[in-house]
Parts: sequence; C-alpha cells; structure tokens
Amino acid sequence: MRDYQSEDIRNIALVGHGACGKTMICESMLACGKLTTRLGKVSNQNTMSDYHEEEHTRQISIYTSLFNFEWKSKKINLLDTPGYADFIGDALGAVNIVDMAAITIHAAQGIELGTEKISKYATSVGLPKIIILTGLDKENTSYEKSFGQIREYFGNKVFPMTLPLNVGPEFNKILDILQKKIIQYNNDETGSHETFELTDETKNKAEALYAELSESIAESDDILLEKFFEKGSLTETEMLKGMKTAIKNGSLIPLFCVSGETNVGVTSIMDFIAQYGIAPTDRENIKGKDDHDNDIDVKLNAQNPIAYIFKTVNEARAGDLSLFRVFSGSIKSGLSLYNGKRSSHERTGQIFTINGKNRTQVEKLNSGDIGAIAKLKDTHTNNTLTLQSSVVTLPP
Repeated sequence: MRDYQSEDIRNIALVGHGACGKTMICESMLACGKLTTRLGKVSNQNTMSDYHEEEHTRQISIYTSLFNFEWKSKKINLLDTPGYADFIGDALGAVNIVDMAAITIHAAQGIELGTEKISKYATSVGLPKIIILTGLDKENTSYEKSFGQIREYFGNKVFPMTLPLNVGPEFNKILDILQKKIIQYNNDETGSHETFELTDETKNKAEALYAELSESIAESDDILLEKFFEKGSLTETEMLKGMKTAIKNGSLIPLFCVSGETNVGVTSIMDFIAQYGIAPTDRENIKGKDDHDNDIDVKLNAQNPIAYIFKTVNEARAGDLSLFRVFSGSIKSGLSLYNGKRSSHERTGQIFTINGKNRTQVEKLNSGDIGAIAKLKDTHTNNTLTLQSSVVTLPP
C-alpha cells in the first residue's frame, strides 16, 4: 500500500438526516473507486456500508462505517454516518475527526431536523462543508425548488458546481460549471460517462455561473480580488488557492447534483474533493486541552505522534478495534504512548486501514490519516494517545 503523506489525504464525512441517501452515495463512490464491482442497494441488504444485521433489519444506517480508496492520486477516507436522532452520537464523532462534511439532502425530502442539527454542529467546530443534492432521478422533484430551499437555509454562500439537465427518472446529464462541459453518464451504475461540449442553450448559463463563481472566490482574498478586477478572471492556480480559502473559511459551500441510486454525478464530487478538498495540511492547528484542562492550540503535522480514538468496535473473531485519526506525527505498532485521560501508558498493536467489515494491515499511518488499532488495553472512545511530554485531549 502506498505511504500517503498528509497533503494527499482527504477526510470527508457523509452526514444528513436519516434516509436522505448517504449510504447510496457512499456505495456509488466505492463503485467508482473500484472497491466493489456492483452497486449494492439498501433494500437488497447488500451495501458495503450497512453490513450489520440490525441495519439490514431496519434498512437504515445505525453505525458509522469507514472506507478508503484512491482517486486522482489522493487517498479519500470516507465515513458514512447514521442520520436518525437515536444514533446521532456516531455522526458527531465522525464530524470531529474529518476535514470536510458532505451534507446530504434528498430533493424529495428537503432540509430536515437531522440536516439542521449536524450542520449546526459542523459550523460550531469550524468544519468546511459541501452539499450533495441527491434523489434527482425521482418523479415530481424540482431542482429549482430544492436549491431555493437550500439557499434560504444556508445563504447565498451555497454555489452549484453541477446542474442537472434532465431531472426525473431519466436523469443522466449534468452541466459541470468548473469544466464548462456536459457530462452524460452511462446507464450501468458504474459512474462511467462521456464528456461533451456545451450546447448553445447551456453555454451562456455555464459562462455566467463560472464568472459569478470566480468573483465569489476572489472576494475571499484581497489580493485575488484585485487581480480579478484587473483581468476579469482568475488563473487555474488562483482558482485552486481561492477555492480552498473560501471553502475553509465558510464563505463558499459548493453544491453537487447527483443520483446516488444510479451513480450519476458522483464522479464530479470525487474529482472536486481530490483537487479542491481540504487536506489535513490545510488546517494548521486545532483546539484541544492540555493535562491541566487548559485550552490550547495543537499544531498539526508536528513530529510528536498524537492519535485520537473516535470509535471502538467489537469484531466477533478479532475482538476490539479502536478507530483513530492521526492528528500529528505517525502512528505505527510498538509505540509506547500516554493516555492522559486515564493516566496510563499504552503500547500500540497492529495498525489497519478499514473498508467496512474488511481490514488491511499496514506498517504505519501518517498525520491526517484514519485507521484502526487492535486490542488496546486501557484506551477507549474519546481518548487521546500521545507522548507524555505533550499531553493533550482532542478534539474540542
């Protein structure tokens, strides 16, 4: 397995109200990432994410599932979270350890209580957001109505990166604003597609939206704004820098139009995350507490290893697995680290990457990455492992 560095890692959580389509978007991404050769269905009880018996019975997500795959030379750690109130704790835990939240909204259901709750929490911890509008393959859905409701709730900072061109049961075409291209998806649920030049009907719309997006991005940086007014546009490098800045400071929330059930539009999200998504290195520090419970800024990507345990799971044959995010340094087996909350030392065991119920042993995980440690003796969920000389508690 490739040794991914922090700048090549993207950590993103699919969040939103229950039954809004998160699991099928996850399934579509996994199909595009070649982790599966077929698109599972929640109703068929064969998705990679909802693999517990209780989830099969209820046909909803109850636990957060972790996946990883490579896309455009970036490692994407994807967390599919539950949305119903009874299981919201798992979703909040996922939000604490990722670098972006993908707020999923179903076009037929709109913004619901779970959407509001998880969005407010993401805002409270300073987490950048994108919005995924799904269900556009259903009858009696309206993009215009859905987009209006989303902007009414989130404000004009929401900007469409893709537009649906044929909403309804035949939905398979989107207008990609950044590429200024039409993307038509094949009817095989693989995410495969063809790209076409703009038609006369779509050209003016795409160019107007691109110009509006460029100006919005420029407004996030005084230097970029000056360049924009001088030249009337931004270079690709300037767009990349400005896009990340705008997303990170919350002045831009990109919106994508998809169908998770037919895998239409999902590759555009993945392309965007790889190119413009927030990397661990884009967040210089996070809030934490020292061993005297004082608020501190913890600098990321330092040499000292810091791992935060955000979830503990039990496997019938393997025992406990502690899911963790590396916030600093590198974590490998055999390290002796300190658990400040329990005032004890812990020796790290085998290190794994996780794909649903499957795991792969790795030598180490670098700063920003997410994985699992087997059979920790005295460390539990919401515990932090670090060098005793730099005891911290993460996240806030």
